[in-house]
Amino acid sequence: MRVFIITSFVCLSFAAAAQDDLLKELEKNQAPETEYIEQTFKGTRIVNGQSVETKGQGELEFIFAHRFGPMNGGLYELFGLDQAYVRLGLEYGVTDRLGFGFGRNSVDKTMDVYGRWKLLRQSRGEKNMPVTITAFGQAAAKMSPKKEDDPTGTLTFENRLSYTAQLLIARKFTQKLSLQLMPTIVHRNRVDQTVEDNDQIALGIGGRLKVSRSVALTTIQYPRQQSLQGCPRFWDRHRNRWSRIPACAHQYPGSYRKGMAY
Repeated sequence: MRVFIITSFVCLSFAAAAQDDLLKELEKNQAPETEYIEQTFKGTRIVNGQSVETKGQGELEFIFAHRFGPMNGGLYELFGLDQAYVRLGLEYGVTDRLGFGFGRNSVDKTMDVYGRWKLLRQSRGEKNMPVTITAFGQAAAKMSPKKEDDPTGTLTFENRLSYTAQLLIARKFTQKLSLQLMPTIVHRNRVDQTVEDNDQIALGIGGRLKVSRSVALTTIQYPRQQSLQGCPRFWDRHRNRWSRIPACAHQYPGSYRKGMAY
């Protein structure tokens, strides 16, 4: 009986060792997998800006966005609620990486159409990609004022148009922290040349920080490099020459702007 038990134990040990060797051999022959990082952000928007996320194939999203006025208006303005601006829109996912949308903004009665295409996805494993990159393009038309209400009498449909192009670059560092850079160029066909140029360039910065299971902090900012052409000039008595106000060189429009173009 003792000999049988010892023999059985030895046979089981050899069988287990052979099984481990077989599993190791299979792991060597198995091709390495690529793991794609999902949900860098929880949606296609960061506050009122764009994120690298796209809708899934066949998904249709209805977007109801609003922005209120300043709270310092007090009870008379109902702490900003009386100055609310609204945008309604739809976005459809053609594929998991390609989508299109359109909408209307109450500011200047602006109509817009746009598209997004996820070029690269953050991944690890066989393919290592440190960031997710999405291209975004948009065209908008300001339907207000009416042509007959234009004091200059030169307002055409072409003058109402504007265009936006962005390259959205984001990385999910941890389950709690995601950051995004947004090189942006905006072209408006008609502007007040004494104030701004037709082309505006900005480098947007956005992020998301999860602080609990149900709460996350999100932020977005678009530091803009603007032409000095429209900046007021003043006589600099220290330098004995005309100078421009430095604040005009760099403007920082954040989430306080009225319009929601997309």
